[in-house]
Amino acid sequence: MTLAILWKWKEREEEKGERPNLRTILAILKKLTYHEIVNEMRGYIGDSGTKKDLRSVITYVSRKLPPKDRKSLAKVLGITYEEQAAIEANSPNDAARQAEDVLQLWRKKTGNKVSIERLVELMKTVPELRILSKIVVEKFIRNQNT
Repeated sequence: MTLAILWKWKEREEEKGERPNLRTILAILKKLTYHEIVNEMRGYIGDSGTKKDLRSVITYVSRKLPPKDRKSLAKVLGITYEEQAAIEANSPNDAARQAEDVLQLWRKKTGNKVSIERLVELMKTVPELRILSKIVVEKFIRNQNT
């Protein structure tokens, strides 16, 4: 949870264009509401209470996703053409980083509705991603329910 809160702090500082400092960290930690902390934790804990590390899934999918399928994934996740172009411009020669950025943007845009199960549902709608979605189910969902 500490990393998620610090990530939120980092994003806020970048939005303001300021350099982070210890006083800023303390002020932000004091201002975080219970609701914000719970929303940050949703990436780690599923509705059933079992640990479901969405960040691990995002890392795994971004590394395993064939570069040619990134645009299909972005489209099904609701990432606009402009957002995709910005992602490509940020990491022009790193397909895995582009895929991770697409998934992180989807996570940010989806908010509290984000889950591994939702990602798998969306991936299954793209024929090229069905096999990868099955691997995610096997590796991250079924193993946690045993």
